Amino acid sequence: MSDERAGGGSGEQLELSASGGGNPPVKVIEGDVRVSASARVEGEARVGGAARVEGDVRVEGEAVVGADLLVEGDLSVDGDLRLAGDLLADGDVELDGDLTVKGDILSDGDIASDGDLTVRGDIALDGDIDIDGDVRFGGDARVAGSITSDGDLRVAGNLVIDGDLIVDGTLTAASTVGGGGEVEGVAAAGTGSGGVGSGTSGGGGGATAARPVVSARAPEVAAPSVEGDGYSDSEAALAASAATAATAALTPRSARNVGAVLGAAIGDAMGHPTEFIESFEELREKFAPSGVTGYALYWERDGARFAPYTDDTQMAEIVLQSLLDSRAADEHLGSSMQRIANGFISWMEEPQGGHRAPGNACLAGVQALADGAHWSEAGGAKAGGCGSVMRAYPFGLVFADDIARAERWSVAHSKLTHRDPIALAACAAMAVGVAHVAAGRAPRYALSEMVGAACRYSPSTAVMMAQAIDDADSGVGPEQTLERLRGWAAHEAIAAACYLFARHHNDARAAILEAANTPGDSDSLATLVGALVGAHLGEGALPAEWRRDVERSGALRALALRI
Repeated sequence: MSDERAGGGSGEQLELSASGGGNPPVKVIEGDVRVSASARVEGEARVGGAARVEGDVRVEGEAVVGADLLVEGDLSVDGDLRLAGDLLADGDVELDGDLTVKGDILSDGDIASDGDLTVRGDIALDGDIDIDGDVRFGGDARVAGSITSDGDLRVAGNLVIDGDLIVDGTLTAASTVGGGGEVEGVAAAGTGSGGVGSGTSGGGGGATAARPVVSARAPEVAAPSVEGDGYSDSEAALAASAATAATAALTPRSARNVGAVLGAAIGDAMGHPTEFIESFEELREKFAPSGVTGYALYWERDGARFAPYTDDTQMAEIVLQSLLDSRAADEHLGSSMQRIANGFISWMEEPQGGHRAPGNACLAGVQALADGAHWSEAGGAKAGGCGSVMRAYPFGLVFADDIARAERWSVAHSKLTHRDPIALAACAAMAVGVAHVAAGRAPRYALSEMVGAACRYSPSTAVMMAQAIDDADSGVGPEQTLERLRGWAAHEAIAAACYLFARHHNDARAAILEAANTPGDSDSLATLVGALVGAHLGEGALPAEWRRDVERSGALRALALRI
């Protein structure tokens, strides 16, 4: 059956009524459906492809959509709604039955259901959730309004809520962050982070609302380091005390900023000893029996023992420091790029911590800058390695509220050392992806926007990224996908990062270790996914011992807190 579409004029509608053979009648569309106004279905509706409606949707029976459902108005279903893809609604969602979504939910309105709400992905909601049954999220839940549930609330990832949280059953979440609303319900299982961590049970006479409190299990805090390559005992004690207080007080955005910066450095250090290994077999032989399971390389200097990062983090730190200084000075693009260029020149001449095997394209571009080349022409026209994308994530953090600027400035910065379109595309995608998750948006949405950003500069890079995401969704293992995407070239590196983030966006440990246990440019792959998963989950999702031991963790954390 061919695709069935209604569209064109703004007043056109799709009216589907009884068409025989069904009680209630069933309307089946095997392809996609697009409606320019509103859609009304009197019976059941089954769409094998994607459904996009620019007005309201009302289904008087059951609705089943085999892909994504995009509704620019309100969505009302008298029966159950089951989606194999994502649900994106600009209006309210009301259901008399159950809502089951295998992908993510993004909605600017409210969600109300007389049945259960089950989401295997993430949910990002600007309105309220009011559910008569149970609520289950397989990923993270970020709700700008309130959540009211007559049943249990289970969140496999993190729960971030700005409004009230009222749960008559049990609340279970990996961690909870509240914005100051009321909490009512049974004690939460998980960690608090500056907000909702546990509630009070009111017993048979009705629950008494309690102000949100931090969970009794305090967040793990990284052992400190200070500016430089080591730290004294007194400095360590002082920094540890400050870090403990700061961690407890972090806002969700600050926690994500710190998570991105430390996640990138941790990934860099984790992949440091596995870079240049030629095969999965060699990796397992060298790091038997299961590959790298934690830091495999430590250095000692000035009495301190730490896991060293590479030039990836050295250059990313320069970019972040320069952007923050440029913001404070209210500098425009050109002045900011020149500030970064000056930082790169100083790095080439006297890098913090010593030289860490930088790439030839980076060195050539920085040498051209030192010789007087304009920043926009210093990089090689055919330089398409991963040397610029590995340091692009700070643009997404600094400009998380101005994503177009994050993309534009990240692309501009690539030209200091890498001007090939695949490098520009990779930088655009990385900055956009980090910006979206740092702002609290769902990983699936961020991945889609990353592909779109890359396509503006290199369609072939976007195709490679989309294929990598499909691999992750289809369960293709890393020994197949990451054998193909070794990461030396920029388009391979960003595609591999998308694959890893799609597979493990709710598990920082798994994401970083899978990246580090690859042949090829493992430190850069782990840097990229470490920044993405850290920006999504926040500092607390990174293992405490990893945060403690990574080189100059205290200095990097302090820099991130300036964002």
